[in-house]
Amino acid sequence: MKKSFLVILIALSSACTKEKSNNSVTVIKDCTGTYLRDNNKDYQVCNISSVASFNDGDVVSASYYQTSSCSDTSQYVIVCMMYHENEGYIYVTSIK
Repeated sequence: MKKSFLVILIALSSACTKEKSNNSVTVIKDCTGTYLRDNNKDYQVCNISSVASFNDGDVVSASYYQTSSCSDTSQYVIVCMMYHENEGYIYVTSIK
C-alpha cells in the first residue's frame, strides 16, 4: 500500500513540472509584470529577458515549465498597485 501511494505521489509531482511545448500563447505586459496567456489563463514569467523583444498582445509559440516561485526577484519592481490574477510562475525555455 505504501509503495503504491509513493508511486502515485512521484507521478503527480513530476507531472506538475512537465514542460509545455510549442503552445500558441499571447504575451501580456502591464505594470504588474510580464505574463503568457495560455487557454485564457495567465502565467507570470520569471525570466522576463526571454520575452523582452516581444510586445504586449503578440501571439507567439512558446515552451515553458511551471514553478512554485521565481528564484531571482531582483527584476521585479512594484510600478503600480494593481493586482493581476494569474495561475502561477513559469520559466520560458523557448519562444518565437
